[in-house]
Amino acid sequence: MDEMKFLNTALLAGREKVVFVILSKKHFFEAMNYAVEKLALNNKPIVLVASLKKTLNIAALQDKKNIFLINACGKEENNSDYFVESPSNLTDIQIGIEKGLVNRRGEKMVFIDSLGEIEKNVSEKNIQRFMYVFSNKLKLNSIPGIIFAISDELSEETVSLMSQFCDKTFDYSKILLESIDLD
Repeated sequence: MDEMKFLNTALLAGREKVVFVILSKKHFFEAMNYAVEKLALNNKPIVLVASLKKTLNIAALQDKKNIFLINACGKEENNSDYFVESPSNLTDIQIGIEKGLVNRRGEKMVFIDSLGEIEKNVSEKNIQRFMYVFSNKLKLNSIPGIIFAISDELSEETVSLMSQFCDKTFDYSKILLESIDLD
């Protein structure tokens, strides 16, 4: 888990700004686990949009007193606070985020586990419009957010636009985390 410390910069920035984090598929779930654990320790309320079943499992392991869990996987689970029947239902995802933000007092943040998973289920233009409105709404209300994505799952155009919509982009997709033995 120590090899995920490179994420600390993005997680720290995500406490104050809207950040976009691009990861390789190989290290995505380990990074997701690390991020959810670190953010849960922060005690700042988190609205977590889980479009991946593994994220639901990670969140279930956390003390959920500061996590409002939006299940956008399409399969209802008992541990979620709000259920979205499909990741393609962007309206329901936005309603869930609004409910999560309203239910939390003081400072809070939003975390989306996989923009690519959501984009698989809607048109590229619709996800771009959704993220434009979503990121601007967060900025206007001074609510920080972190959006994770797997590098191979998004088009170059979406990555470029997300980099414009968000305050900061961290591209960790090419970081090599294995050690090399030099004999």
